[in-house]
Amino acid sequence: MKQIFSITLAVAILTLVSCKRDDFKEVGNNADFKIETLGGTWSTSSVTQTDEDAIRKGFPFKTQDITSDFNLNQTKISLNLNGTNPGTFTIAYGAAAKLLKHTSGNWALDNLQKPSKVYLINGIDTIKLKINNYTDLGQIPSRLGLKLLKSAYGKTQLGYDYSLTK
Repeated sequence: MKQIFSITLAVAILTLVSCKRDDFKEVGNNADFKIETLGGTWSTSSVTQTDEDAIRKGFPFKTQDITSDFNLNQTKISLNLNGTNPGTFTIAYGAAAKLLKHTSGNWALDNLQKPSKVYLINGIDTIKLKINNYTDLGQIPSRLGLKLLKSAYGKTQLGYDYSLTK
């Protein structure tokens, strides 16, 4: 019995020692993103509100589609280019609720080759939007996913996922 236990323990130790973390290759390359595909007028398809605090606490009701509740499908965001760089932006809300506090200004990206954030800048105030997805840019229809996070008391409280089409 001792011998079986010793052999099992040795096999287990050898298995654990021989394991190593896999190296993951980078997905895509810098040529996958083209800033020109972000330029133009984007229409809001849907907006989902996420209660980030409810997720942390394990509550059952975490997300809700608020598109029709606030007429958000009327919102249009225009991202104008300055050559091959970000330029100005305008937001036309129509009868929609104004979830973003700016209606115009300049926009920027955190990285021109592989962006993960879009910044909407008006004077000294900046709205940071996380890019959820841009793999469908340049397709017909072109799709873009953006997320706005709102924080209070040092924690993220609400998230707004914007699904945009061009």
